[in-house]
Amino acid sequence: MTNFIKQPNLYPISNSFILTNKITMKKLYSTLLLFFLFLPAGLQVNAQSLEKDLDALFDVHYPSGQPGAIVLVAKDGNVIYRKAFGSADLELGVPMKPEHVIELGSITKQFTAVAILMLMEEGKLSLQDPLSKYISDYPNGENITIHHLLNHTSGIPNHLGMPELPPKALDISPLETIAVFKNKPGDFAPGEKWKYSNAGYILLGYIIEQASKMTYEDFIETKIFQPLGMRNSQYGNKREIIPNRASGYNPDPSGKGYRNGEFLSMTVPYAGGALMSTVDDMLIWNQAVRNNNLISEKNKQLTFKTTTLNNGETSYYGYGREIRKLYGSPTLEHGGGVSSGYLTFGVYLPKENIYTILLSNNHSINPEKIALDATAIVMGKPMITSKTQVSLPENTLKQWTGSYIFEDGALRHITFKDGNLYSKREGTETSFPLLPISANEYRFHNGSTTYTFGKENGKKVVVFATRLDVSNGKETDKAPVE
Repeated sequence: MTNFIKQPNLYPISNSFILTNKITMKKLYSTLLLFFLFLPAGLQVNAQSLEKDLDALFDVHYPSGQPGAIVLVAKDGNVIYRKAFGSADLELGVPMKPEHVIELGSITKQFTAVAILMLMEEGKLSLQDPLSKYISDYPNGENITIHHLLNHTSGIPNHLGMPELPPKALDISPLETIAVFKNKPGDFAPGEKWKYSNAGYILLGYIIEQASKMTYEDFIETKIFQPLGMRNSQYGNKREIIPNRASGYNPDPSGKGYRNGEFLSMTVPYAGGALMSTVDDMLIWNQAVRNNNLISEKNKQLTFKTTTLNNGETSYYGYGREIRKLYGSPTLEHGGGVSSGYLTFGVYLPKENIYTILLSNNHSINPEKIALDATAIVMGKPMITSKTQVSLPENTLKQWTGSYIFEDGALRHITFKDGNLYSKREGTETSFPLLPISANEYRFHNGSTTYTFGKENGKKVVVFATRLDVSNGKETDKAPVE
């Protein structure tokens, strides 16, 4: 263990804001030391107890010698916990440090959403602009708006896993990616339903480029990172030397140990998942959005607002953020993951003004529940209770093995090995162990993702549920591609 909304050109962020956020690590440690020294005796005990409880939580999940994580918790904008666990590089034996850089995955979507709103405030686009304004021949593009893309109600299918997508290691332009899914049939009419789609954020990145006359990478760098003083954040690049970048790791398919993460060109996730950052820079980001340093209060609230569907029902997704609750308190949260070996999760509680960010180079441990547990500890609440794992006979487990095709076209293979069930999505290298909760229900380790198996008309069926989505699957004869 090692120790929200104004246009930059019209409303420049003050130098004092940037200088405040360029505080050195030495000053940060000094600030934390003084913070604890001058607490009343009773509160010092509580602070020490808090640190002990959080240490115990993260030590269990990210032990020394395994891929690790960096965690920062802030209250009222002040850091109250900032530590690193596990290893940044297994081959060199380098321990993780709080300054290490991690690929954010889908947390990138927050930045893309704010970038869209910044351009809206500049008068360069409207949330009601049809997709056809930017891609004239996009099918049904006259009925799909930027608003639909931001909150995953466009009906455009998620393109990840489509066989037309080139190998992940190859660079690909936004238009080349768009061509992969452009002529695929929509999953539903725009605004009719909610369904998570990375394709929507590929389109948003392209729209940013068209409206700003800049590349997505340059826009994020010059309009967000530089003005805010996020000096250790950037658009990901596998070929460049990036100081303090932690190596990413996926679980070995054998179920034992780890292997290096896939070589993934960051042009593949693009505006839906290509950014890299540190926990310190992510605190700067969260504070800037909260304090309206990039966009107006009115537009900030759009990112925090649940989506109303055509039938009047609501989804729990805003613009690049999920809107949920933790012990009755509203949360703004999102996770991220990339096959190059990283998983991330951030959660902000506006009422309590608590922000927790967890960045990990361990793709085998879902950080969502762990980050929420840490947040609950800071709130003085019990950790999120998870269903207890049960022991089941081998024949009960084996009855659910097979391949399942889901509504979004995803193909997942359920296999049995060494007494456990494993789930692997077609087109990925990672197999996740499934922990039995009952004879029919199984969950991912340290996560809220569940599989609930059953039978319908003599065929095996399954419900795949995350905090984001629910998808129904049915058994198929399609064999795994080795």
